[in-house]
Amino acid sequence: MDTIKKIEVLMTDFENTGISAVDNREEELRHWRTTFDATNDAIWILDKDQRILQANKTAKRMFQDSFPDLIGRHCWEILHHTARPIPECPLKRAEISLHRESMELKADESWFQVTVDLILDAAGQYSGAVHIISDITGRKKAEEALRESEDRYRDLVENSRDLICTHDLKGRILSVNPWAATVLGFDRDTLLQMNLRDILMPETTRAFDEYLKTVETQGEVKGLLAVQSRSGKKLIWEYHTTLRSKEAEEPIVRGVAHDITERKQVMDALRASEGKYRTLVESLPQAIFAKDRQSVYLSCNENFVRDLGIRQEEIAGKTDYDLFTRELAEKYRADDFRVMTSGKTESLEEQYVTSGRTAWAYTIKTPIRDKDGNTVGVLGVFSDITEQKQASMERERMMAAIEQAGDIIFTTDGHGAIQYVNPAFERATGYAEEEILGKNPRFLKSGKQDRVFYEDLWTTIKSGETWQGRMVNKRKNGTLYTDETTISPVRDSGGKIISFVAVKRDITGQLRLEAEVQQARKMESVGRLAGGVAHDFNNMLSVINGYAELAMDRVAPDDPVHDALGEILNAAKRSTEVVRQLLAFARKQTISPRVLDLNETVEGMLKMLRRLIDEDIDLVWLPGAKVWPVRMDPSQIDQILANLCINARDAITGVGKITIETGRVSLDEEYCSEHSGASPGDYVVLTVRDNGHGMEKEIMDNLFEPFFTTKEVGEGTGLGLATVYGIVKQNHGFIHVSSEPGKGTLVKIHLPRYQGETGMIPAKIPSVVRQGKGETVLVVEDEAAILKMTAIMLEKLGYTVMTANAPGEALILAEACSGTIDLLITDVIMPEMNGPDLSGQLTSLFPKIKVLFMSGYTADAIAHHGVMDPGVHLIQKPFTIQELAAKIQEVIGLGKEERRGV
Repeated sequence: MDTIKKIEVLMTDFENTGISAVDNREEELRHWRTTFDATNDAIWILDKDQRILQANKTAKRMFQDSFPDLIGRHCWEILHHTARPIPECPLKRAEISLHRESMELKADESWFQVTVDLILDAAGQYSGAVHIISDITGRKKAEEALRESEDRYRDLVENSRDLICTHDLKGRILSVNPWAATVLGFDRDTLLQMNLRDILMPETTRAFDEYLKTVETQGEVKGLLAVQSRSGKKLIWEYHTTLRSKEAEEPIVRGVAHDITERKQVMDALRASEGKYRTLVESLPQAIFAKDRQSVYLSCNENFVRDLGIRQEEIAGKTDYDLFTRELAEKYRADDFRVMTSGKTESLEEQYVTSGRTAWAYTIKTPIRDKDGNTVGVLGVFSDITEQKQASMERERMMAAIEQAGDIIFTTDGHGAIQYVNPAFERATGYAEEEILGKNPRFLKSGKQDRVFYEDLWTTIKSGETWQGRMVNKRKNGTLYTDETTISPVRDSGGKIISFVAVKRDITGQLRLEAEVQQARKMESVGRLAGGVAHDFNNMLSVINGYAELAMDRVAPDDPVHDALGEILNAAKRSTEVVRQLLAFARKQTISPRVLDLNETVEGMLKMLRRLIDEDIDLVWLPGAKVWPVRMDPSQIDQILANLCINARDAITGVGKITIETGRVSLDEEYCSEHSGASPGDYVVLTVRDNGHGMEKEIMDNLFEPFFTTKEVGEGTGLGLATVYGIVKQNHGFIHVSSEPGKGTLVKIHLPRYQGETGMIPAKIPSVVRQGKGETVLVVEDEAAILKMTAIMLEKLGYTVMTANAPGEALILAEACSGTIDLLITDVIMPEMNGPDLSGQLTSLFPKIKVLFMSGYTADAIAHHGVMDPGVHLIQKPFTIQELAAKIQEVIGLGKEERRGV
């Protein structure tokens, strides 16, 4: 009797006969109690009021924490923790249905199933109930896990890139995943109306029948299947199917397939190519070889042995020592063992010798492995890259040449964007490569070329021709430079212009040098002209000056003739100054250099300079401290300052200021490289600046040109600054002028420091011209007019005069002279004998005789005669009577210890 039945009998007995009637059934009751307590489910017996009459041990154990005493309590108190039955109470439902009812109940993390059976008395009336409470937590978790597993399986099937389907043993499709439908080109509903035979390739039909028999009998099949998509494309599937529900009326076959169409095509191609492998290896241009673990050759292709002097079949068993020099063999073997040890492929570029020539090779070595992955040798692919290497080395040499070239080289793309510049570009322009890559070179524009110039350039190079020309560009620092440019198009293999290459040479220095050479040639031309006419002009001017002075002394000042003679004398003096300036510009004037303190020399001129400029102009003198000495003719300082101050005066309108300043400076190579005409060394600087109207660049470019002037006709000769330039150059200095319109002008003259004896020789300026005291003067001159005029001047000055128009005549007069000759005045260049030689012979006759040379020639024409040496006295033609008197006083007034040495 089952538990419920026993309980029903027991309850009936309780109802009908009471406890005493059951005594005789104690043995059966004990058996029932044992069963009642031994079950794993909680069981309690309720009366018809739903109070607990009996509870087994499992029930007491299950609820003891919350309800230590179950007997007498209503069941809903225990199960639902409520004061009355819940609406869905299974007991209520059982009372209505008179059948077993149940419900699932969750308490905390546990699940229970409550099953209710009614207890009916003999009359079939409800008298109580049995509650069985089963712990179904494990089952619920299993059901949940099953649901999750089914969901995951469903997601896997739905999203798989494999083809998944089920079919029956007749081939009818029962289910299919989306990917299978996509691959086949049908929608899923259509496929579910089809048989697998509908998608088979015709040649596969018989094999499919065999497949169905096999899967039915063996339950599992693997293989390949050829099907076709809706579009007719042939597909190869690799499948695995299993039979499910074999015992069912309708067994189901579940299958998974992979589309291996592409892989199959590759494998077929590889199999087809296996027979061609040897042909391929032999036809490759590379040399290929294989070695074993000991670096012994196993095989190779024909290219490998071509230059080794052996046949291909002889390579097996040989080592590198049999084929190459010991040095190369050891290197090759070391490479092999390194590759085999590391298990990594290496690429090597190396040099070798073959057939007496040096060659280059590019070798790839990779380990050979057996089926277990163990390294058993090395495979090498060897390419002769001699031509590529030589080309690369040639490119490197070419690139090195470009990088080290003094010329600017850069390339642009077809639109003009810079792609590359060499270092010379940065040196010339000041722009670093990273600043200008990708930019158009227009940032170099100086504004010196117009739009038409650039249009012509671009038209030329875009048409495929080379453009050549000069252009002025602007550096990063704003300075301008000139370059000779060649721009050529670069074409690709199809002849299309893809870029342009420009080669530029900075010719700024060259142009500056050319200008200096041109200036030197002008000076030479002017000097040649001046030198050619100076002697004759000076002789003629000497006569004009001399006789004009003498005539004026004989005419009363109020006589109209006196004024006329004065005009003649003034014109002659201006002519004399022009010749002197021409000679100064050409650096051929006769000079008497001496060691000077420039400050003292300038201070001695200030009074005269103030008379040259207007009263409204302030002359400021700023002498530098401790200026070094210079060696030059003081009269040249006079010429420089007079010309510069006159120009400054003419540049000032109204009130202004002229500043004269001295200083000293030491120049280095860097400074001189940036300033034309400068040389490294120590210099004394003479600066003259004004606040006048300044000059335009066009005027600056012609500043030192002889006869160039901006003044009105008759107001200037155009030789002032040319004279200054010539004097500075004659004394090995250089001159720098800076000026802008409205900002005045600054002239800086650098004169080299004198490094010899520093004892200064002050310039001798005679105060009062002394008359002669009857001293005997011998005058030797081959020009009769000058000889006569000079004699008249000397007699007027109070000297006793002897004249000779040739050296021979002078010697005769001297030998016949019974007295003393105190002074010899002689021309330097004469027929028969020059002046210095004549003075030498006369000195032997008259040891105390003094000598004064005179000449109308340029300095270079007489310098080699020694008349410009220190201690030698020279007066330059033309001269006035005052100049002659002062020079004679200087010569005769010297101490007895000074003599002319020849």
